[in-house]
Amino acid sequence: MPRYFKNGMIVSVSVTIFTILLSIFAGYGFSRFSFPGKRRLFIFILATQMFPAVLIIVQLYILFHNLKIINTYYGLILALTALSLPLSIWMLRGFFDRIPRELEEAAWVDGCSVMGALYRIIVPIISPGIIAVALFSFLVAWNNLLFTLTLSIRPEMYTIPPGFLSDYVGQFTYYWAEMSAGAVMVSIPVIIIFILLQKYLVQGLTAGAVKG
Repeated sequence: MPRYFKNGMIVSVSVTIFTILLSIFAGYGFSRFSFPGKRRLFIFILATQMFPAVLIIVQLYILFHNLKIINTYYGLILALTALSLPLSIWMLRGFFDRIPRELEEAAWVDGCSVMGALYRIIVPIISPGIIAVALFSFLVAWNNLLFTLTLSIRPEMYTIPPGFLSDYVGQFTYYWAEMSAGAVMVSIPVIIIFILLQKYLVQGLTAGAVKG
Protein backbone atom coordinates (compact mmCIF):
# COMPACT_ATOMS: atom_id res chain seq x y z
CA MET A 1 0.00 0.00 0.00
CA PRO A 2 2.68 2.64 0.83
CA ARG A 3 4.37 1.95 -2.52
CA TYR A 4 1.11 2.42 -4.41
CA PHE A 5 0.38 5.60 -2.47
CA LYS A 6 3.84 6.99 -3.23
CA ASN A 7 3.57 6.19 -6.94
CA GLY A 8 0.10 7.72 -7.04
CA MET A 9 1.29 10.93 -5.42
CA ILE A 10 4.31 11.27 -7.71
CA VAL A 11 2.23 10.73 -10.84
CA SER A 12 -0.77 12.80 -9.73
CA VAL A 13 1.23 15.82 -8.56
CA SER A 14 3.36 15.77 -11.71
CA VAL A 15 0.29 15.50 -13.95
CA THR A 16 -1.31 18.39 -12.06
CA ILE A 17 1.72 20.65 -12.52
CA PHE A 18 2.14 19.91 -16.24
CA THR A 19 -1.59 20.22 -16.90
CA ILE A 20 -1.75 23.62 -15.22
CA LEU A 21 1.23 24.99 -17.14
CA LEU A 22 0.14 23.69 -20.54
CA SER A 23 -3.52 24.61 -20.15
CA ILE A 24 -2.65 28.18 -19.08
CA PHE A 25 -0.67 28.79 -22.26
CA ALA A 26 -3.12 26.94 -24.51
CA GLY A 27 -6.19 28.58 -22.97
CA TYR A 28 -4.58 32.01 -23.24
CA GLY A 29 -3.67 31.39 -26.86
CA PHE A 30 -7.19 30.29 -27.80
CA SER A 31 -8.69 33.25 -25.94
CA ARG A 32 -6.43 36.09 -27.04
CA PHE A 33 -4.92 35.23 -30.42
CA SER A 34 -6.42 34.69 -33.85
CA PHE A 35 -4.87 32.20 -36.25
CA PRO A 36 -6.10 30.07 -39.16
CA GLY A 37 -8.07 27.04 -38.04
CA LYS A 38 -8.37 28.24 -34.44
CA ARG A 39 -12.03 27.25 -34.03
CA ARG A 40 -11.58 23.89 -35.74
CA LEU A 41 -8.51 23.09 -33.65
CA PHE A 42 -10.36 23.92 -30.44
CA ILE A 43 -13.33 21.77 -31.44
CA PHE A 44 -10.95 18.94 -32.35
CA ILE A 45 -9.30 19.13 -28.92
CA LEU A 46 -12.67 18.94 -27.19
CA ALA A 47 -13.86 16.18 -29.56
CA THR A 48 -11.10 13.89 -28.27
CA GLN A 49 -13.09 13.66 -25.03
CA MET A 50 -15.95 11.99 -26.91
CA PHE A 51 -14.06 8.75 -27.51
CA PRO A 52 -13.44 6.18 -24.78
CA ALA A 53 -9.84 5.61 -23.79
CA VAL A 54 -10.14 1.91 -24.65
CA LEU A 55 -10.13 2.86 -28.35
CA ILE A 56 -6.58 4.19 -28.19
CA ILE A 57 -5.03 2.14 -25.41
CA VAL A 58 -3.52 -0.53 -27.71
CA GLN A 59 -1.97 2.05 -30.04
CA LEU A 60 -0.78 4.02 -27.04
CA TYR A 61 0.89 0.94 -25.58
CA ILE A 62 2.66 0.20 -28.89
CA LEU A 63 3.84 3.81 -29.16
CA PHE A 64 5.13 3.94 -25.58
CA HIS A 65 6.77 0.54 -25.99
CA ASN A 66 8.66 1.81 -29.05
CA LEU A 67 9.66 4.91 -27.11
CA LYS A 68 10.79 2.67 -24.22
CA ILE A 69 8.72 4.50 -21.61
CA ILE A 70 6.55 1.57 -20.52
CA ASN A 71 6.88 1.00 -16.75
CA THR A 72 8.18 4.53 -16.15
CA TYR A 73 6.82 7.60 -14.46
CA TYR A 74 7.43 9.50 -17.70
CA GLY A 75 4.98 7.35 -19.63
CA LEU A 76 2.24 7.57 -17.01
CA ILE A 77 2.65 11.31 -16.58
CA LEU A 78 2.60 11.92 -20.33
CA ALA A 79 -0.50 9.80 -20.94
CA LEU A 80 -2.50 11.16 -18.01
CA THR A 81 -1.54 14.76 -18.78
CA ALA A 82 -2.81 14.31 -22.33
CA LEU A 83 -6.01 12.81 -20.90
CA SER A 84 -6.73 15.78 -18.62
CA LEU A 85 -5.64 18.60 -20.96
CA PRO A 86 -8.72 19.06 -23.24
CA LEU A 87 -11.19 19.86 -20.46
CA SER A 88 -8.57 21.90 -18.61
CA ILE A 89 -7.92 24.06 -21.68
CA TRP A 90 -11.66 24.54 -22.12
CA MET A 91 -12.09 25.65 -18.51
CA LEU A 92 -9.22 28.14 -18.53
CA ARG A 93 -10.20 29.61 -21.88
CA GLY A 94 -13.55 30.49 -20.30
CA PHE A 95 -11.75 32.37 -17.53
CA PHE A 96 -9.50 34.21 -19.99
CA ASP A 97 -12.52 35.22 -22.09
CA ARG A 98 -14.08 36.93 -19.06
CA ILE A 99 -11.05 39.16 -18.42
CA PRO A 100 -11.13 42.56 -20.21
CA ARG A 101 -8.31 43.07 -22.68
CA GLU A 102 -7.86 46.58 -21.30
CA LEU A 103 -6.04 45.13 -18.29
CA GLU A 104 -3.37 43.60 -20.50
CA GLU A 105 -3.15 46.69 -22.70
CA ALA A 106 -2.58 48.85 -19.62
CA ALA A 107 0.19 46.49 -18.52
CA TRP A 108 1.79 46.67 -21.97
CA VAL A 109 1.71 50.47 -21.85
CA ASP A 110 3.50 50.31 -18.50
CA GLY A 111 6.26 48.25 -20.07
CA CYS A 112 5.18 44.65 -19.42
CA SER A 113 5.73 42.05 -22.09
CA VAL A 114 2.98 39.65 -23.11
CA MET A 115 4.39 37.02 -20.76
CA GLY A 116 4.87 39.58 -18.01
CA ALA A 117 1.25 40.70 -18.23
CA LEU A 118 0.09 37.09 -18.24
CA TYR A 119 2.15 36.20 -15.17
CA ARG A 120 1.65 39.39 -13.13
CA ILE A 121 -1.87 40.45 -14.08
CA ILE A 122 -3.92 37.64 -15.61
CA VAL A 123 -2.82 34.52 -13.70
CA PRO A 124 -3.67 35.96 -10.25
CA ILE A 125 -7.16 36.88 -11.50
CA ILE A 126 -7.88 33.39 -12.84
CA SER A 127 -6.57 31.61 -9.74
CA PRO A 128 -10.00 30.01 -9.08
CA GLY A 129 -9.83 28.47 -12.55
CA ILE A 130 -6.30 27.23 -11.93
CA ILE A 131 -7.43 25.62 -8.68
CA ALA A 132 -10.30 23.94 -10.54
CA VAL A 133 -7.89 22.59 -13.17
CA ALA A 134 -5.52 21.39 -10.45
CA LEU A 135 -8.32 19.54 -8.67
CA PHE A 136 -9.66 18.01 -11.87
CA SER A 137 -6.27 16.84 -13.19
CA PHE A 138 -5.23 15.46 -9.80
CA LEU A 139 -8.41 13.38 -9.56
CA VAL A 140 -8.01 12.14 -13.14
CA ALA A 141 -4.50 10.89 -12.40
CA TRP A 142 -5.30 9.59 -8.91
CA ASN A 143 -8.32 7.51 -9.95
CA ASN A 144 -7.29 6.29 -13.40
CA LEU A 145 -7.16 2.52 -13.81
CA LEU A 146 -6.96 1.76 -17.54
CA PHE A 147 -3.87 3.79 -18.41
CA THR A 148 -1.95 2.94 -15.25
CA LEU A 149 -2.72 -0.76 -15.51
CA THR A 150 -1.76 -0.92 -19.21
CA LEU A 151 1.35 1.27 -19.10
CA SER A 152 2.70 -0.14 -15.82
CA ILE A 153 3.25 -3.86 -16.20
CA ARG A 154 5.51 -4.27 -13.18
CA PRO A 155 3.72 -4.17 -9.79
CA GLU A 156 6.36 -1.83 -8.35
CA MET A 157 5.11 0.89 -10.72
CA TYR A 158 1.43 0.45 -9.86
CA THR A 159 -0.57 3.36 -8.53
CA ILE A 160 -3.50 2.80 -6.17
CA PRO A 161 -6.25 1.55 -8.57
CA PRO A 162 -4.20 -1.20 -10.27
CA GLY A 163 -2.53 -1.96 -6.94
CA PHE A 164 -5.89 -2.64 -5.35
CA LEU A 165 -6.89 -4.78 -8.30
CA SER A 166 -3.68 -6.79 -8.03
CA ASP A 167 -3.67 -7.27 -4.25
CA TYR A 168 -7.34 -7.63 -3.35
CA VAL A 169 -9.05 -9.09 -6.42
CA GLY A 170 -8.09 -12.65 -7.36
CA GLN A 171 -9.41 -14.92 -10.07
CA PHE A 172 -11.89 -16.54 -7.73
CA THR A 173 -11.53 -14.56 -4.50
CA TYR A 174 -12.31 -11.00 -3.43
CA TYR A 175 -10.78 -9.64 -0.22
CA TRP A 176 -13.66 -7.33 0.58
CA ALA A 177 -12.62 -6.35 4.11
CA GLU A 178 -9.05 -5.36 3.17
CA MET A 179 -10.21 -3.66 -0.03
CA SER A 180 -12.86 -1.63 1.80
CA ALA A 181 -10.44 -0.52 4.50
CA GLY A 182 -7.81 0.47 1.93
CA ALA A 183 -10.38 2.32 -0.18
CA VAL A 184 -11.42 4.40 2.82
CA MET A 185 -7.80 5.25 3.65
CA VAL A 186 -6.85 6.39 0.15
CA SER A 187 -10.14 8.27 -0.31
CA ILE A 188 -9.73 10.48 2.75
CA PRO A 189 -7.16 12.90 1.19
CA VAL A 190 -9.21 13.22 -1.99
CA ILE A 191 -12.44 13.82 -0.06
CA ILE A 192 -10.82 16.52 2.07
CA ILE A 193 -9.35 18.25 -0.98
CA PHE A 194 -12.66 18.08 -2.85
CA ILE A 195 -14.66 19.48 0.10
CA LEU A 196 -12.26 22.41 0.42
CA LEU A 197 -12.03 23.19 -3.30
CA GLN A 198 -15.33 22.04 -4.79
CA LYS A 199 -16.62 25.60 -5.29
CA TYR A 200 -13.64 26.34 -7.53
CA LEU A 201 -14.33 23.24 -9.61
CA VAL A 202 -17.96 24.27 -10.13
CA GLN A 203 -16.88 27.83 -10.92
CA GLY A 204 -14.33 26.54 -13.41
CA LEU A 205 -16.83 24.36 -15.23
CA THR A 206 -19.34 27.22 -15.32
CA ALA A 207 -16.79 29.72 -16.62
CA GLY A 208 -15.73 27.33 -19.34
CA ALA A 209 -19.27 27.33 -20.69
CA VAL A 210 -19.67 31.13 -20.71
CA LYS A 211 -18.06 33.50 -23.17
CA GLY A 212 -17.84 37.23 -22.61
